[in-house]
Amino acid sequence: MFHLAMASFWLLLIIQDIVAFIYDMESLTHVTLYCGMYYLPSKKYSEADH
Repeated sequence: MFHLAMASFWLLLIIQDIVAFIYDMESLTHVTLYCGMYYLPSKKYSEADH
């Protein structure tokens, strides 16, 4: 159980490092992607409502 907790803890640290690295390298791309993913569907829904 202790080893599992340690393994998941280290895995979380590694994932955080990878995510931080990706954001540093392609922050603009990711911002564009997330804006597109959030705003385009909400735009569709608002147009469908009215």
